[in-house]
Amino acid sequence: MGEAVEIVCLIAVEALLVVLAWKLRRGQWLNLIAGNTFVDEEERKRPYQRQMGRDVSNVLALCAVGLPILIWLARLAEEGVVGEGTVLPACVAFTAALVAACVALSVKARRAARSEDRTMGLPEPSKAEGTFDRTQTIVICILVAFMLAVSLLPVLLMPGV
Repeated sequence: MGEAVEIVCLIAVEALLVVLAWKLRRGQWLNLIAGNTFVDEEERKRPYQRQMGRDVSNVLALCAVGLPILIWLARLAEEGVVGEGTVLPACVAFTAALVAACVALSVKARRAARSEDRTMGLPEPSKAEGTFDRTQTIVICILVAFMLAVSLLPVLLMPGV
């Protein structure tokens, strides 16, 4: 019974990821992207909005492919087919790829938005509007890496637990 529930949940999550990726790739449901909730219809038609939808769609596709692979590896480790040491590096690699894709997406979206604003003659956003500078971004990345290291440390030090 428990295995059937796991399979149904996995299929539901996979279907959700595929539908979201497909809709965003086609330029629909762009308001689901963080920061796009209250974008008006005219703004949504701008080229960089559609490109951002395609880029987010690529990240969702990465999740849709990586998630079943990780679950399959975990299942093989449970059955003893592969060693448990195989699953952790795969999870770390997938997490690193996902974080790298999200960072690249954020940088690309910010550059595209600024470029679009410059072509429309809009002024650069000021620091007072709450934008992060590079130092703040680096500090946040270091904190996230530290938190990830602290959470993985017990697993690395006590692999048999």
